[in-house]
Amino acid sequence: MLHIRVLHSPNCGSTPKAMENLHQVLEELGVQAEIQEIVMDADMDPAEWRYFGSPTIRVNGVDVDPYAAQRSDYARG
Repeated sequence: MLHIRVLHSPNCGSTPKAMENLHQVLEELGVQAEIQEIVMDADMDPAEWRYFGSPTIRVNGVDVDPYAAQRSDYARG
């Protein structure tokens, strides 16, 4: 089973569509996944979470952004 984390800022306008697309793809592929949503609040350290912007999506710990491993421009909640 896949483990998917979706990190996002509160009230992010892109997150609902991203979640809809994620669920649709999983359903179309017949893949089961545990999805964890994490709302990044002001007390959370973006560098610790490797949070680059809203939404940030990771599958089994790997960011879907192929350049994420090379980035260090963390977002603020």
